[in-house]
Order: sequence, then structure tokens, then C-alpha cells
Amino acid sequence: MKKIYLSIFSLLCLNSVFSQVQINRSDIGQIGDTIYYANIDSFYTNISVQPNGGANLTWNFRNIDTIRFDTLVFNDPTEVADAPPTANIAISKNGENVFLMVDSTGILQIQENPITGDIVSVKQLEFPATYGQQITDSVDVELFAKGADIGFALFDSVWVTVTGVTQVECDAYGTLFTDRDSVNTIRVRTENATNINVKIKLTPVDPSWTQLLNNIDTTYNYRWFSNDFKYFIAEATTTKNGDMRRLSWQVDSITTKIPNTFVKRILSQNDMKLYPNPTNQTLHVEMKKDGNVTYSIFDMKGRNILSGSNANHVLDIDVSGLKEGMYTCKINQGGAIVSKKFIVNH
Repeated sequence: MKKIYLSIFSLLCLNSVFSQVQINRSDIGQIGDTIYYANIDSFYTNISVQPNGGANLTWNFRNIDTIRFDTLVFNDPTEVADAPPTANIAISKNGENVFLMVDSTGILQIQENPITGDIVSVKQLEFPATYGQQITDSVDVELFAKGADIGFALFDSVWVTVTGVTQVECDAYGTLFTDRDSVNTIRVRTENATNINVKIKLTPVDPSWTQLLNNIDTTYNYRWFSNDFKYFIAEATTTKNGDMRRLSWQVDSITTKIPNTFVKRILSQNDMKLYPNPTNQTLHVEMKKDGNVTYSIFDMKGRNILSGSNANHVLDIDVSGLKEGMYTCKINQGGAIVSKKFIVNH
């Protein structure tokens, strides 16, 4: 009898150890769903994502001082400006949209390539998502153009190549603790490496191309999923060795909810002029419509480098202190958002 009890106990232990969360289409939200997140955007040494992954881990995201709250809405992409035709969900947050194709096979992120204008897609998850699953996807873009045609008026010709490699792995499972709940979860690690190479010719008779920019940027992202939560329960952006840079986690509600109409007010690229590009000192930004403007400058790793505001629709931004490289200028005008990339070349 003792041996029988021991065998049963062993089986229960094995079942506990190897019981893992499996994510399917039914665990992702539908159009009309709303999720609330709390966020921190600073370096936290007392929170670990356990970057090496593994089985039966625990993550404690409780008792964290929240900096801000966000509302995430699953919208119909046909009602959102500039949505790619292949997207079937627009996830909208703070005036910005992420376009997805979600079906029984997985999740694709669909976006317009900022260089060529082509629609590209990158795999985020395959269903069923289980521990140990690995996905590698890549995007290669090459563009030859007259400088004036793509906003580089100082150069006769521009040759741009972009290679992006995305590696996704369901690298861990275990228990996630937040102030809202404690749940069994599977963790998805995503590493995005982007190589941007820009060469130029100053005049039509230049015999060879001159290297202007050759940058490799890598970002590290972790998402925790579980059943019936509609999207990730928590998300962290870190350094390569796992030091926390940004963290968000689901909450039941927030004090100030962003109305659904807010997320649909998106400016088009034609509403924003940005020059000179490249620049080495001042970036001139001119909006099509009058109104107060706030701006944010982000590097290729998504870090907010500069920010400010102006009382009218025309502003000059001093970028002389920035390192050479490619940046994104995001403009918020009355709650509507538009972004463009530019190059700093000293």
C-alpha cells in the first residue's frame, strides 16, 4: 500500500512539473475588447525577468510603484487610418496602432516599411504556443532612390539596405505574481536585430558610394501569456543581460480611461514636414495644421532621447548633441500622432 501511495504521489508531482500553459487563438482578444495596463519606464534592479528561461520559474511583479496607466483597445482596422489591408485587428494605445493578422495559426504583426512603403509582416507567435517553441523570421529591404524623392535632398542618390531578424522563443513557464492575480503562464522572449546600411552619392558623377550609416540595433522583449487574458499579462523590455528598462502588467481598471475615439485620430505622413534630412544640428518640423505640438525623439532601441513642446505648428529641434545614427521623431498634435525617421550625420 505504501508503494502505491508513493507511486500516486510521484505521478502527481510529475504532472505538476510538466503541466504547462498552451496559448491558442481563443486566448487572444477580439474586436471591441479593452485591456488596462500599469507601467513603469525606469531602471529597476530589484525586478528580475530571469533572462535564461527554464521550467517552473516564478516572477514577482507585486508592490511596484506605477508611473502611468494605459488603455489598450482591439479595434476594427477598417475604421483606423492607414491600416494595412491584410490586418484583421488594430491594437490601439495612446493614439498609436499596432496592426495584426490573428487567426488559428498564430499572430503576424503587419506594418508599412518606412523606407519603401511596402507592407511587411513578422511572426509574433504560432498556435498552439508551447514551451520550447522557436520561430525565426526576417525582413530584407533594399532601396535605390534619388535623395530628393525620399527626403535626403543634400544627396544625389541614396542606397539603403535594411535587414531585420526576429527570433521568438517560448523560453520559460511558471507562475507570475502581480497585484491583480497569480497565474500559471508561459513566457515568450523576442529578440529583434536590425541592421541599417545607408550609402550615398553626392553628385551624379561620383564613381563610388560613400558610407553614411551602418548601425546594428538589437532589442529584447519578454511577454507573459496565460489562458483567458485576451493578450499578454505582462511585458518587459530589457538589456541583453536582462536588466529591466520597461515593464507593464494588466490591471482590472484605471482611474482615467482613454476613450475609444481617441485612438483613431491618426495623422498621415503628409501632415508633417521634416527637414533637412540628414541633419547635423537643427531638425525643422512643420505641421500642416495649426495647434500646439509636443515632440519626442527616439533612438533605434526605442529610448526617448529628447522631448519638448511648442505653442504652434512649426518648431526647430536642436539635435546637435545626438550621436550619428537613425532616429524617430514622434509628433503629438491635439492627441493625434505621426512619426518620421531622420538621420543625424556630423
